[in-house]
Amino acid sequence: MNNTASERSPFRSDLLAGKRILITGGGTGLGKAMAHRMAALGALPVICGRRSEVLTATAQEIYAETGTTVQTVSCDIRDSAAVQNMIDTVWQTSPLDVLINNAAGNFLARTETLSARAFDAVTSIAMNGNAYCSIGVGRRWIDSGRSGVILNVLTAGAAGGRAFTVPLTMAKAAMLAMTKSLAVEWGPKGVRSIAVAPGLFPTPGAWQQLYPEDRDKQATMMRAIPVGRYGKHHEFADLCAFLVSDAASYLNGDMITIDGGRALKGMDVDDLLSWPAEKWDAIKQARKR
Repeated sequence: MNNTASERSPFRSDLLAGKRILITGGGTGLGKAMAHRMAALGALPVICGRRSEVLTATAQEIYAETGTTVQTVSCDIRDSAAVQNMIDTVWQTSPLDVLINNAAGNFLARTETLSARAFDAVTSIAMNGNAYCSIGVGRRWIDSGRSGVILNVLTAGAAGGRAFTVPLTMAKAAMLAMTKSLAVEWGPKGVRSIAVAPGLFPTPGAWQQLYPEDRDKQATMMRAIPVGRYGKHHEFADLCAFLVSDAASYLNGDMITIDGGRALKGMDVDDLLSWPAEKWDAIKQARKR
């Protein structure tokens, strides 16, 4: 993450010193950006995902740039037993201080065309899987009398809905409810729960799923952002670093939106409502590549 001057963290280098932070979906995209930044701020990241080769590559990259060793654990969080095994493995080294529920999958689709399998492919990760992680890690903290922080990565649609990404929007709304519920239930036990809702932060994987080769759509989205640009990964990672740090210890149960003001203008789906069936078919075919 060779930072330019504008990308250097505004925080002191020991902001997260010694904190063990598990990031689901930590091998790519925003999860990778968080792992990079938090390692640079003294954290000891643990990243999980389904593809061990991706996790290893990310861990090697972070070590080369920060000198921090990143623990990797291959895990399909849709499987509750696999999640428990992952937590057992992590705790063998030392307890966690922070859990970041970041794993998700998404694609554009007309809701009436979704199969049960397609619906479950999204909700089983973003809702079920991240809930398994939260319950498993939270139980460990509470049973041992440790404090901890859960950061849930949501979407702006979690609060107000979003057409054409109904499974993920439903899952993220459930995670927002979990954030608020656990803030009350676990707050007295020393476990803080907070959420962040990123706007448009382009990543290769998500962008290909949502807007494959659709320059017109991307231009429309850019115009919908009041600050006139997409988000930069280091901006998102810095916000998350603050939220899980001791400096944010009085933040509990809230959702922080970082989207350049886009949500304030609505989600701008009028163009999607007018798409012909042929364009939706092209999107569907692109997902299969």
